[in-house]
Amino acid sequence: MNIESCFQLGYISKTKGLKGEVQLFILADNPTAYHKTKLIYLEISKKLVPFFVTQITIQKSIAYVYFEDVTHIDNSTPLVGKKAYLPLEELQAPTEEQQFINNLIGFLVIDEEHGEIGLIQSIVELPQQLIAAVDHKGTEILFPINDEIIVGIDHKKKRLDVVLPTGLLDVYLNNNSPEENDTQ
Repeated sequence: MNIESCFQLGYISKTKGLKGEVQLFILADNPTAYHKTKLIYLEISKKLVPFFVTQITIQKSIAYVYFEDVTHIDNSTPLVGKKAYLPLEELQAPTEEQQFINNLIGFLVIDEEHGEIGLIQSIVELPQQLIAAVDHKGTEILFPINDEIIVGIDHKKKRLDVVLPTGLLDVYLNNNSPEENDTQ
């Protein structure tokens, strides 16, 4: 197997426990689609080495993986940092939800109280929720993407109407340090 006929699934980010389990950070758009993966190639010394999966559990973009013949932390530690690959024919298309989320990048965020906030620069997927990163006059504003905050979406105008939690914007925009407040 060569790298040209594969895609990078992710990389081994760390070990977990003493029995050889590793944590695989998945870069693919649809991580849960790989829950039946039986063979992962790791790039070792610029070559793809096959590792047979005995158990895999995926939570958001993190997979917890046991490999055959990797039964102790001493065997799994050298795998940390290695890139993980799968053959191109196993590449899964993004889900509708993932396509929707990726399409939000570039949308103008309008808050009900504060008006225009800025454009969505990126979407960060955390285990608990999705977070939008918006550039507001040079300051990065982060807020969760959920039904409580999003009140409207206009795909033609690329506009996202939100009701940000009370005080959230103030946290980012109040750049006064305690020392500056004492001198005023």
